Amino acid sequence: MPYLQTLARFRDQVRTLARDSLADNKANVGMLQVCDRLRDVELVELDVLLEDRGAGEASIVKMRSKAEILAERLAKSEQKQSKPKGNDEQKLKALQRLEKGRINEKDIYRTAEYKEWDEDGIPTILSNGEAVTKSARKKLMKGQEAHKKLHLEFLAAESKAD
Repeated sequence: MPYLQTLARFRDQVRTLARDSLADNKANVGMLQVCDRLRDVELVELDVLLEDRGAGEASIVKMRSKAEILAERLAKSEQKQSKPKGNDEQKLKALQRLEKGRINEKDIYRTAEYKEWDEDGIPTILSNGEAVTKSARKKLMKGQEAHKKLHLEFLAAESKAD
């Protein structure tokens, strides 16, 4: 009987929200909240775990004690909190990007891969003695221009820090 009463209450709430949704789209949010409450509160009280799946897939129903369900939720919550947050990851990536800009754009190609460079720091001769092709030179110039913007960002960030 408690299962039937729970489902009857749920059905009544969804019917009411469905009628309201004809006039108001906010009711759709209300329907989702009612569904979540059934899954997260009412069925848990009845020792039922309802796991959502992807769109179009049926949910999985498991019989578990309330204590087991709550312990699993607590473990998942702690696991999520231990992961780096999106903002932290974004900040780290931004710092790594700025760190690349530490090098002056005229020096980015001063590596063992090249033997000679022009006055702008663009390689003219490869380490094996061959001349840099016109298409390769064009790519290097494009890369240097992109790095110049990065270097300017680094200088601006460094001046703000001082």
